[in-house]
Amino acid sequence: MKFAEAKEHLYQDGSLRDVYVLAATDGELDAFLDYIRPMIADGDFRLGGEVSRLPDTYFEVMMSGQNATTILRIPVGGSVVNCHFFDNSDLELDFRPNDYQTEEGWDVLSSFLQGLANAMRREVLVTAENTQDCVLIRYEPEQIRHSLHHVL
Repeated sequence: MKFAEAKEHLYQDGSLRDVYVLAATDGELDAFLDYIRPMIADGDFRLGGEVSRLPDTYFEVMMSGQNATTILRIPVGGSVVNCHFFDNSDLELDFRPNDYQTEEGWDVLSSFLQGLANAMRREVLVTAENTQDCVLIRYEPEQIRHSLHHVL
């Protein structure tokens, strides 16, 4: 999505924007970890407030976080997209919209989100904070988009 179209959804109201991939399978959630792993550095994953190694699978992250809070900070552009590992089937990320209010910043974030949709082969939704049903922006995996165009 071009910045001119996204700009209206990046208003500063003090809230975050959430990113969801709903009803994801274990394999799709592992694909998320494979996608972001090259982007992160030591210190980006914390378990119970302590720096930790990011486990190999999403299931292992969920198991290790049963008794402790987990957060993964993914560097995207000049800021971060956070993953809190709230659910074992829905991927939920969040970002501060004011961190991406320039065309350059938005292009980096938009590229990251399209890459996420492609890596997981699932629709990625950007919503208002804590509002799965208030979809502001959608990213479809490119292979699905291309195959639909061939059918039509």
